[in-house]
Amino acid sequence: MVIDIRGAKDKKGCTECRCDLINLSKDFYNVTRDIHNQKLTTTNYKGRLFCCQDNLQCKLREDFQGPRRKVSLRYKISWVDWNEFQVPIKVYILDATDKVRSNGSQIIHDCQVDNLSVYYF
Repeated sequence: MVIDIRGAKDKKGCTECRCDLINLSKDFYNVTRDIHNQKLTTTNYKGRLFCCQDNLQCKLREDFQGPRRKVSLRYKISWVDWNEFQVPIKVYILDATDKVRSNGSQIIHDCQVDNLSVYYF
């Protein structure tokens, strides 16, 4: 995922996919459902994975006059001959959030995995 934060009102909040900082469509909360097929609302969903979809952008500062352009990534994959001195590694990056609530005597966690990335080196 690539997020363009040039000129964003709140760069950190935008990279955390806070819905109030993303230019969402007007019917976003009417048509978007969570992983349990429940309708998202502004009170139960403040941000994460569903607010950072393709073709959405961070809200910009009003004074931002920077370049507006499309950005793309280019990469090159190279293969090497395997030998006993090369040791592959895996890097796991897990983004998670937890909304902690209490019903008086018991603490309730609502832990949600937003993104799991696995990189092989």
